[in-house]
Amino acid sequence: MNDALQFLESLINFERSLVKYGDNAYDPGKLSRILGRFSYEALPFGIIHIAGTKGKGSTANYCAELLGAADGPVGLYTSPHLIRLNERMTVDGVPITDDDLSDIILRRRDGITAERLTYFEALTFISIIHFITKQCRWAVLETGMGGRLDATNFCVPAVSVITPISYDHTKYLGNTLAAIAGEKAGIVKQGVPVVCGPQADEAMKVIIEAARRKSAPVIKFDDTVSYQIIARSPEGSTVDATVNAGGKSITVDGLRIAQAGDVFAVNFLTALAAVLAAGVTPSESAIRRVASVKIPGRIERTVNIILDVSHNDASLRALFSALREYFGLAQVNLYIGTLADKEIGRIAECIRAEAGMFGEVGVFDFPTEGERKSGGAALYEMLKDMDNCAYYADPRDIPFDSGNVSVFTGSFYAYPILKEIARSAG
Repeated sequence: MNDALQFLESLINFERSLVKYGDNAYDPGKLSRILGRFSYEALPFGIIHIAGTKGKGSTANYCAELLGAADGPVGLYTSPHLIRLNERMTVDGVPITDDDLSDIILRRRDGITAERLTYFEALTFISIIHFITKQCRWAVLETGMGGRLDATNFCVPAVSVITPISYDHTKYLGNTLAAIAGEKAGIVKQGVPVVCGPQADEAMKVIIEAARRKSAPVIKFDDTVSYQIIARSPEGSTVDATVNAGGKSITVDGLRIAQAGDVFAVNFLTALAAVLAAGVTPSESAIRRVASVKIPGRIERTVNIILDVSHNDASLRALFSALREYFGLAQVNLYIGTLADKEIGRIAECIRAEAGMFGEVGVFDFPTEGERKSGGAALYEMLKDMDNCAYYADPRDIPFDSGNVSVFTGSFYAYPILKEIARSAG
């Protein structure tokens, strides 16, 4: 395993560097070429391909679970990981083993080198080989940063999904919703249905135009899903819903979605619409079972600590709303760390807008690798005039014992340390 990981680490890794985004650095065609090199031009499974800013990870998880309940086995490729690299590629919820990961890398190392795959491209390739080896009937692929130039965009899926678009990675994807939507809508393929989560009008217009050019039917959430949240609690929501897609209509009343937050009801129902559009119809019992799944890192409560990975202003607003509406928390202590290349100004504005909700605001830095740096100190500079705001070079130095619930959020990359803190407190 060490040899395989060393080889992976030797590849160019845009997750750790701040390379200029563009066609000269990103080429999804490399995936098609390397798959052809190993005689996998035609993949033996259907694909649901997901892009977006908010909720694409949870939507991808729900899609995989729903497909698996009805027509498995199912591969799921997501990024980034929370604790271990293996989490990025799972089959029926089971991460790839160290032995399987090592075997795929070492057997195909020469091809990866010859095609000059980057770290993320190599992981995408490895996941596809793993899904083929495990005889998957379906694969769910989540894009990384964008869509148009993403390594996963080599595929022609059964259904494309675009979850809500908001401001993130603006240095790379553009500083308007229209520009960001243009990059995300790059996953739209000729004639392939597009399931579109709730969008701002500016983003929706771009997606519809991209779909028109490709003769791709657009399945809008607001036209496809009718739902009402009838109860909220720390255990999640209870929803009455009807979803019409793919010529099928499913009504489920009293559906209990185990993830706290209205956004997860939306993400679950988006996933159900995508699966129906792909021609798969889960049973009502399967739908109820999948709705009970909890996704790590999303409003994850341990004793008096809540862990989350919200890392832009839209996600933070959804988090703060869930803390009030699901947990009944009028006041919490907020501890946040973020990468320096995130939309720090927007994050600061969001925190200021909710200032009365926070007993304490702690801004922290955390270790990073490569060129991407932690942005805690920069965020603190924007918030330090708040009387209750403090800076911590290490989140393990935070003295959170005031009696309020402590909410830690801001980045996937900080999650391992935050999980360690939660375990220690528990």
